[in-house]
Amino acid sequence: MAVYFDSGTTHRMNLQVHNPTAYTWTYRLDIISGGAVIDSITSTLDADVTKLLGTNIKMPEVTAPTEVTFKVHAYEVSGSKEYDLGIVATGSVWVMNIPSGDAYNAEAYFDSGPQASYQFEAGTIHKVTVKFTNPYDKTHEFYIADDAGLNVFNAWGFFTVGAGQTVVKEVDLIMSTTPQVLGPVTFSIHCTTSGLTGTDVPAGSVEIIESTEEQAGTIEMIPVQTAVGQGRPFEFDIKVTNTTNRAWTYRINPSVYDSAGKYITGLVTSMGVAPMSSKTERFTVSLITNVYEYPATGAAALKTNFMGAVQSHGTINITAANEPGVTATLKSTTFTYDPSWGYYVVRAELKNTVATEQYYDVYVLFYDPNDGSLLEVLQLPGYTIPGNGTQAQEWTQYLSGSYRVKVKVVHYAPDSWIVDGLKTTDLGVKNLPQT
Repeated sequence: MAVYFDSGTTHRMNLQVHNPTAYTWTYRLDIISGGAVIDSITSTLDADVTKLLGTNIKMPEVTAPTEVTFKVHAYEVSGSKEYDLGIVATGSVWVMNIPSGDAYNAEAYFDSGPQASYQFEAGTIHKVTVKFTNPYDKTHEFYIADDAGLNVFNAWGFFTVGAGQTVVKEVDLIMSTTPQVLGPVTFSIHCTTSGLTGTDVPAGSVEIIESTEEQAGTIEMIPVQTAVGQGRPFEFDIKVTNTTNRAWTYRINPSVYDSAGKYITGLVTSMGVAPMSSKTERFTVSLITNVYEYPATGAAALKTNFMGAVQSHGTINITAANEPGVTATLKSTTFTYDPSWGYYVVRAELKNTVATEQYYDVYVLFYDPNDGSLLEVLQLPGYTIPGNGTQAQEWTQYLSGSYRVKVKVVHYAPDSWIVDGLKTTDLGVKNLPQT
């Protein structure tokens, strides 16, 4: 990269000199420019020693950009004798009349225009604008930095400005979400080309204060399918729009209710949304209750609980469907009374019917045999069964009595809680006497 110096200015030339011999030598270094020696440096170096030497060099007075070449002629000096080592280094710089003062015609400011100081609420978004003009007749690379450690300009890196051209850079900056004072913050403009100096351009002092703005926004629940079978996966998008000038994290609670008004499924999560923008995320749930019962068919309502208010987002149609089947066989279910506990031990044995290892959940549901109301749900420890293997698990602590009992074997899609296999076995009414 070319180095530019202002006409008539003085600059330090540094030379790194190494004595590669096993003896102490005195060296003379002649600095040559335009065929004439303009300076000399004499120094003694011990064997195998490196030393940094330097001298001040005044640039010539020029009226147009001029390339000036410097050469270093080295000699070994011993008493009255000199040993010519020849030209050992060559370099050049450009010398020109560099404009003085605010040479870059730069501007840096927040939002719509320059101010002496700014006061922003925490979490609000503001635009930083930097306008940079290169007045020279050569292309230069520039970068922009700030002295506050905000790192808002890192994505720009180095950028090129052509001769006589102007470049405008803009970036959105979200102010700190915790109350603190950052100012004074000066966004300074620097040139990467050595020797080009200019005035740092301040963007003004910035103070961040605690935000008084209240959370606001809108939510949409958008179904991907308009009709879904019972127990099958249902995909939908949640779109949250932040209508404020502050970044917020929104709590969202989308839910599905069947045609009888009964809650089927839903989820609770959160979504961070930048100021004055929207964000959309896709979710999937199984249209099955948390006790693995199928919902009623017909129009199912989509609702959200958002910022303390329940909102409706239309309906989808739930159609009749068989259970999706599961890659396991329920070989046996036994109920054994344990007098030491005073409870029944429930034991279920499963066989994995495929050649690969599978994970299953097993639930035992107890209903009132008279009115059919659900009384209790027992979940047995999870079943991880090798391919074509058999495994039994058991659970204690269930009271004696008369119950209608169902056993549900559940298989999930990989890395999710989406049900892709279900088998319900109705064991009928079980009388579990205390013995």
